[in-house]
Amino acid sequence: MEENNQDQSYFTIGEVSQIVGVQQHVLRNWEKEIGFLKPKKKDSGHRLYNRKDLEIAMRIKELLYEELYTIPGAKKRLWYELKRKEAPGITTILQRMKNELNDLLNMINSSKEKN
Repeated sequence: MEENNQDQSYFTIGEVSQIVGVQQHVLRNWEKEIGFLKPKKKDSGHRLYNRKDLEIAMRIKELLYEELYTIPGAKKRLWYELKRKEAPGITTILQRMKNELNDLLNMINSSKEKN
């Protein structure tokens, strides 16, 4: 039952921007250029992203910034993954991010020890 409540959670563009690590205009551009982000829009025009949107945004960032896809290439790849349900879930992405942050912290700490 609690999982259903989590699925119904919505995030503002500011929250998604912070979680994903890109500026708000980048998210709006991805909506337009890639097309898989489809936040609800309130009457005021404010965007509300659900968990699926958040996962897609994180995957788009991974495709563009880590795997170095072009926008058209990322769009094709994401289409393929979503159609085949192969896109990694948010838990997988967050675990990768945690591992990368731990690696960076270890590098910083070992650098400090050498000095």
